[in-house]
Amino acid sequence: MARPAFFDYDRPPRHGARCRTVEVPLRNGMHLVADLTLPASGDVPEPGPFPGLVAHYTPYGRAGRRPEAAWWAQRGYAVLVCDIRGTGDSPGMFPGCLSAGENEDNADVVEWLAAQPFCTGRVAQYGQSYGGMAALRVASLRPPHLVAIVPQEAYSSYYRHTAFPGGIPAGAGRNWADGVPTYTGGRVSTEFQKELWAVHPLIDDFWRQVDIDTKYAAIAVPALCCGGWLDVFREGMVENHDGLGERSFLVMGPWTHGPLDQMELEPLPLGAVLAFLDGHCTGDGWDEGDGAPGPSARVTSYELPRPASHGWTELDGFPPAGAAELDLALSGGGLLPAAEAGVQETATFVADPSDGPPAIVVFTPEATLPDDPGVDRRARDAERLGFETGPFETDVTLVGTAHLFLRAALSGIDASIVARLMDYSPDGRAQEITVGYLRASHREGHDRVVAVPKGEVGDLAVVLQPAHWRIRAGHRLRVSLSGGDAPALVPDTPESTVTVVLGEGGSRLRVPVLPG
Repeated sequence: MARPAFFDYDRPPRHGARCRTVEVPLRNGMHLVADLTLPASGDVPEPGPFPGLVAHYTPYGRAGRRPEAAWWAQRGYAVLVCDIRGTGDSPGMFPGCLSAGENEDNADVVEWLAAQPFCTGRVAQYGQSYGGMAALRVASLRPPHLVAIVPQEAYSSYYRHTAFPGGIPAGAGRNWADGVPTYTGGRVSTEFQKELWAVHPLIDDFWRQVDIDTKYAAIAVPALCCGGWLDVFREGMVENHDGLGERSFLVMGPWTHGPLDQMELEPLPLGAVLAFLDGHCTGDGWDEGDGAPGPSARVTSYELPRPASHGWTELDGFPPAGAAELDLALSGGGLLPAAEAGVQETATFVADPSDGPPAIVVFTPEATLPDDPGVDRRARDAERLGFETGPFETDVTLVGTAHLFLRAALSGIDASIVARLMDYSPDGRAQEITVGYLRASHREGHDRVVAVPKGEVGDLAVVLQPAHWRIRAGHRLRVSLSGGDAPALVPDTPESTVTVVLGEGGSRLRVPVLPG
């Protein structure tokens, strides 16, 4: 499909832009320092009223957002960009991990903006990464004048997507807070994260407050959820969309982590966000106000891999309603249809927690992308226990979340299980489609540790990150098993030999695919 129509939406600038610094009062008696950018005639702010927009509620500093705020003001929005509590010019102490107090501050910011004489009383919020998380979290508090959100590249669970993927401590990505300027003029130390994670190794009330997947029922406003298939939070954005149900539209592009309007391939223009917000802030829908065209499907997704892609696809859900499921057995003969599983047997691998390179890593010099045409994973993958299909006779498109159901026994008391889906071309070149993690002692949930009986066969269910990927005719699908994904994961589990039950009554891989 060609580029989505709402990507090309824009309105010519109708105004100039005037920025000034303001102090936003909070319910606790403190205040936040913010840039307020208003539509202007020459150097004089216009009286409005205009819809309000809280943009990029993050700790990283407001100054870099001024050109973007001016773009919105020129199109008729009153834009507020804050230094959040304890960062930049806003007093207090940065709580470091999306605290309940910080969320209440955000709600106060929304309501303050709505109450200003230059505002219509309709306020939206959008942001990327930390700002996307803040937009979802503040919506759960239901500030009365918040009418829409556009969260981009946000987790659904900080625990599962940032701190302990699969229950395994994360390695790369811990240092995100190094970029936070504190109110005292210093920089936030990442040591606070190590301390928090050490105190909270399991999902508890601390994580339930931080996480978004505990708040879906409280979020009532419409959302345009935007994420990237090459981003560390791709699973989070799909989960956020699913959790919000009919309130949500989803856009998933060929993007890594970063500003989506600045991506090299198929960037998400600010006009696409403008289309969504115009429909909710300036009128009663996309047929009102400025006639903004919204997304024409619940899900707009870019199919990988690059460069041989069909590009953008519109779907009624993810996976779509008509998706089928490949039910494949891990067997001595490879990945076979479940009905052809064959006799029961076993295979073993050593769960080495130092295995790598990782599927996706950002924030580090070792940054990698799974579909990079220049990366061939076959040499490293050949060292892992793997099971392959035969060559596909026609193209097969993966559209959703694959699940690996292992029947296995461990020689040790615990192990990290890493499962990768690989796309092998006829010449043997290997590309990584997606990955999933599980700490064996977390097999019954991340809120408890359940000891693994040595040598006893049990069930280990590994949920892989969602994918939208076309396996070409002649290519093979492979699932590879290992015990690590360094440096994305900390190698903290003991090395263990894993004995996998194959064939009849053994391990299974289930993959959602488009019909045909």
